[in-house]
Amino acid sequence: MFIRSLISILTVFLILSCDSGDASVQNALELNRQKWQRQDIKNYSIQEKHLCFCAGLEWQIFVQDGVKDTVIVSEPYVDYQPYADTFERSRFIEEAFEFIQNFDTNNVDSFEVTYNSKYGYPTEISIDSKKGVADDEITFAYSNFSPN
Repeated sequence: MFIRSLISILTVFLILSCDSGDASVQNALELNRQKWQRQDIKNYSIQEKHLCFCAGLEWQIFVQDGVKDTVIVSEPYVDYQPYADTFERSRFIEEAFEFIQNFDTNNVDSFEVTYNSKYGYPTEISIDSKKGVADDEITFAYSNFSPN
């Protein structure tokens, strides 16, 4: 009887201690989103860079009153893109949080997010669709944050 109880307790413990990657991503998201919201920063600029086999796109995003206001593209190889497309494609901090929250981690082999320790915003969102497959990875990097 003791062994059966012990096995039952261990089984329950193992089930409860297993934390899916999705749950840990969501827990980190909530902690850092709350940190960001406590800062109450409504006006800022931040640089977003796409690091991938897709030639790596980069732009500066300006946010006023919590709304994406302007996107400045300085890369010559993205000049062919209409401004409206670049504006729509860029993500300011709240949109990055929404992207993380809504991303289905079950469809990729790796989904990792790092956050700024002071402000809580994401500094890198790294996605690898299939481990061992070359050139399918993409990282969204956020840097040069400047509150205004």
